[in-house]
Amino acid sequence: EFGLQANSAGVGSGAIISSDGIVVTNNHVVTGAALLRVYVPGSDDPVNAKVLGVSECSDLAVIDLEGDGYTALPFRTEPVTTGLPIFAAGYPASDASTIEEVDFTLTRGIVSNLTASGETNWASVDSVLEHDARIRGGNSGGPLVDEDGRIVGFNYAGLDASDQNYA
Repeated sequence: EFGLQANSAGVGSGAIISSDGIVVTNNHVVTGAALLRVYVPGSDDPVNAKVLGVSECSDLAVIDLEGDGYTALPFRTEPVTTGLPIFAAGYPASDASTIEEVDFTLTRGIVSNLTASGETNWASVDSVLEHDARIRGGNSGGPLVDEDGRIVGFNYAGLDASDQNYA
């Protein structure tokens, strides 16, 4: 299941990977946050969460939602290939006046490069997936999924000018 998280550090997306509330997102989404509030589909109220661990170099974070009984997304076990149809899920930045008004988006594309450079000013990943499913600020940490809804990667950066997106 997809969710939106809001905190003092920023706004981003994430993916629930276990029914007991374990979520993967980006480190740059949670860095500096004293309190995480996560909006989970089907609930009008945010759920509190705590950071379990982060990797600054990989720009990944694992957080734990209060409670359990969440719907988790599975991971793709087959190899990812160039040309694989994928979807970027998340809650991108918008003109919404409040966090509660940000809408879920799903954009479609393909994996265009399996070993793109993962260098950004906030992370240093040896290689990442480049894809053309449009992402924007707020999509950070959201899942990149295949046609069966299985996690292929976690979106973390994009270049608007060249429409290159990275997971």
